[in-house]
Amino acid sequence: MSIIAMPPGDVDVMFQTSKRMLNVGLRGMRDDCAFSLDGVARTPSTLHPNGVDLLAAGVDFSFFGHSLDWELLIEFNTDDIEQFAREHLDGLDLSARDLVSGTDPQAATLARLAIAHLKEPVVDRLYLEGLTTAITARALAFAARDKRAPSTGGTDARIQRAIDYIHAHLVDGMSISEIAGVACMSPSWFSRAFKAQTGTSVHKYVLGCRLERAQIALLTTNEPIGAIAHGFGFADHAHFSRLFKRRYGITPKEMRG
Repeated sequence: MSIIAMPPGDVDVMFQTSKRMLNVGLRGMRDDCAFSLDGVARTPSTLHPNGVDLLAAGVDFSFFGHSLDWELLIEFNTDDIEQFAREHLDGLDLSARDLVSGTDPQAATLARLAIAHLKEPVVDRLYLEGLTTAITARALAFAARDKRAPSTGGTDARIQRAIDYIHAHLVDGMSISEIAGVACMSPSWFSRAFKAQTGTSVHKYVLGCRLERAQIALLTTNEPIGAIAHGFGFADHAHFSRLFKRRYGITPKEMRG
């Protein structure tokens, strides 16, 4: 999966999509724009505020216009999005759909958070994957509004296996896809099941575990605070201190003192 934040401005493109793509437009386009799929004029939702469009792979795509705001573009690996779709579309074939569209303020809000995070100097993969997973789920809901999401029940053993993996790899750079693979679940299903059974998201759970482990290191070792922050996956000393104080009410330096 690749995630791109595209700035506002003039757009003039023509190509064939090699992978399935999801586009979220925050404020839409000016009226003087043209869009076509396989040579046929279409009106995608991203021409309007809070628009969400999911394009199929192998489609001839052309667009000319002016974007009024930032947009979020997500490009998927074929196998990943097809598995994601099978869960959300209850077995329907996503490959037969050349355009899945809708307008969704909640997806746009999630896209704004993702775009803001992509502008940061250091990107948290877990946080970003969580946002894009939620956006993708909402986009697929347009294709199956009357379908029920797969049950998250009966997965306690899988979730526990994932939790054990998280604790064993806290110092490593983990992704939701990687953790979900340990549970033998897709990222979307795993994210829902994990929150249903733990009451929190994967990202918040991992962050909490890292802060707890860092707290122990502060109290039981003489390792520099910056080294502890880096060792448990925090971007830098300041980032670590900010999150630590938010959780414990004091800074790492104050706790060690």
